[in-house]
Amino acid sequence: MPRLGVDLPAIRILSLLAVLPTVCAAPYDPATAATEATTSGGATANIRAGDVTIAPGGLSTFRVYLDNGQPPAIVGTENELAWETPFEVFGCTVNPDIDRTASGFFFFPAGCMTDSSCESLRSLVLSFSNVDPIPDGSELYSCSIRADQSAEPGEYPISCSNPGAADPRGTPVAIQCVDGLIRVEQPTPTPTHTATWTHTRTPTRTNTPTPTSTPTPTHTPTQTDTPTWTYTPTFTPTATHTPRIVRISAGDTIGPPGGQARVTVLLRTAGLTTIATANDLMLDPTLFEITPSACRLEIDLDKTLTVNLTDPPDTSGNLRAFVQSPTNNRAIPDGPIYSCLIEILPTTLPGTYPIVVRQASAFGSDGLALPLVESRNGALTVSIVGSGCAGDCDSDATVTIAELITAVNVALGQAAVQSCVGADSNRNGAVAINELVAAVRAALDGCN
Repeated sequence: MPRLGVDLPAIRILSLLAVLPTVCAAPYDPATAATEATTSGGATANIRAGDVTIAPGGLSTFRVYLDNGQPPAIVGTENELAWETPFEVFGCTVNPDIDRTASGFFFFPAGCMTDSSCESLRSLVLSFSNVDPIPDGSELYSCSIRADQSAEPGEYPISCSNPGAADPRGTPVAIQCVDGLIRVEQPTPTPTHTATWTHTRTPTRTNTPTPTSTPTPTHTPTQTDTPTWTYTPTFTPTATHTPRIVRISAGDTIGPPGGQARVTVLLRTAGLTTIATANDLMLDPTLFEITPSACRLEIDLDKTLTVNLTDPPDTSGNLRAFVQSPTNNRAIPDGPIYSCLIEILPTTLPGTYPIVVRQASAFGSDGLALPLVESRNGALTVSIVGSGCAGDCDSDATVTIAELITAVNVALGQAAVQSCVGADSNRNGAVAINELVAAVRAALDGCN
């Protein structure tokens, strides 16, 4: 298999914007490495969604920026954006000035671009050949936004979540996400010019006598039929409301027989205020063990994670988890809410096994259960094949351009993590931006 990096100019002409168009596919359940990312002095970098002003029925553009006031350098980013139903977001493009030609965008939920019902997007901003730092204050990407004609004047959030960043070596960089605003304003009416009438004195006409008066013929008017107007009513169609569905899902993960794997449970609110969640998590107890003490909270909102074994009491593969607080009604953002460490029994054969999520519930700010909540299962892959080289999908100690594309597909949710286990360096069932940058470095410099 040819080594990547021998012919660097050939790499630079590759643009994943052609390979990975903006599409709508199956929803992606991202896990995050943000809890592992540290920098001296804490998180100082921000991915910032800009503000935009738009009129009802209007079209505009909003932009997303990187604010990185001090080192470490950042060469790639990831984040998710969500918006409310009166708006349609589409046509996202990376800023060409930062030369990140492998960037991609993914819209949710499935099929949303066919009927303009997308509720959120996931972005990856990176390059397969350029590991120079992105300048502070740079625009990362921009998206077109259209307001529905029925949008009421006011302010609406552009919610930014699940941020990630990496330095030139593929090390995670602590970074925060800053929300933007959509301001809906009625357009200022154009002033209409009103003519002012000026009275002009008309001179008095003096009649001059005429010696002979010639009679003027009189015309008989022709009767003209007066048209009769018929009123035709105009019917205005009623807009169809698309219901918003909260989703609680398990991510995919991977581990060896006799080893461990961490599964992350994720929440997608569809823009609905969600202050608490509940769900069951189930695995085959003859192959895996999972205990309440092996679970941890993944959000920093002063919430409490309560995990108990479900019936029967001796089952070590079925859990019931509650994320809640009796005093804190702050909304839980989209993204990971908790995770659990799974023990894979040594006798478990290689293969892919379901992580079942059921009895999913979510609760609004009034304490009542939200009416539409769905669950989505994850998968645990038991594998005896591994690679010490980031992005090496087939374990041959080289990283090719095809493997980089596969890794990006996994990060965007277009491919399962099982298609490139080598890209998931920390074996958490997802591919983060730092793992992609590490794979790019391995492709350019070779596997060490």
